[in-house]
Amino acid sequence: MTSNDYKDYRDYTLTPRQLETMQWAAMGKSAPSIALFMDVTKDSVYFHQKKVIDKLECGGLIHAVALLTKKGLVDPEKTENPYQKEK
Repeated sequence: MTSNDYKDYRDYTLTPRQLETMQWAAMGKSAPSIALFMDVTKDSVYFHQKKVIDKLECGGLIHAVALLTKKGLVDPEKTENPYQKEK
């Protein structure tokens, strides 16, 4: 497999909500917890995470978080979510 076989994920545009759910997931939060933080339903969280997984053509949530971490779009070491809007 050559480097040309890998898809360039910079072409994918993730919405702020998608990035926010993925940042919380990278920080180890579950969908019900993320839903509380974002003031949405857990089904909304699952919806946004599924969209990211589909856009990145990943095998699942952990794969998507790993890819986004590698690309510098999420950081599991953060203690606050930089994508979270001020209320």
